[in-house]
Amino acid sequence: LGILAQAFLLKWLIGLFGERLVLVFSLSVTALGHVMYGVAPNKTMIFFGGALNSLGGLAFPVISSMKSYNVDETEQGRIQGALFSLTALGGGFGPLILRWVYQVAKSGSSAIGGGWMFVAVGIIDVIGASFAFALPPGQADSRGRDAMEEEEGYQETVDDNRSSSADYVALLDNSIV
Repeated sequence: LGILAQAFLLKWLIGLFGERLVLVFSLSVTALGHVMYGVAPNKTMIFFGGALNSLGGLAFPVISSMKSYNVDETEQGRIQGALFSLTALGGGFGPLILRWVYQVAKSGSSAIGGGWMFVAVGIIDVIGASFAFALPPGQADSRGRDAMEEEEGYQETVDDNRSSSADYVALLDNSIV
């Protein structure tokens, strides 16, 4: 389902809502899917949660797009490396942290027990969606950038608004978490 979402929904959603809101949507729906995993009383709810989680695959291409038009051409490689480094850190530390959450929750008397691991991931997704929503629309959406192109003085605005890769990495770090 994730491949179909990226192949057929991504361009359409970006055209309708812009990258920032597609990122918020993707992370929010993924959060719902993770919470469904955590509290699922049956297999049907797990499968429905998995279908929702397939829309989470929209987030990475959108983040890559957003970063590409917010840094100078000479910094594209650096920002791409930083993005993949953050992804690798999440892939390395995420399972360790979630194993700890699982162990703590499993030993408690909670009704969902180890399902708290998925609820914790859902909370992280909601935090990421909140940061994505807080991004400035003019810099986070190509539609906002395209509208600026039509205005006189576009080049000066772009040069003034572009950040160094270090500034954008900090912004991404806060948005992805």
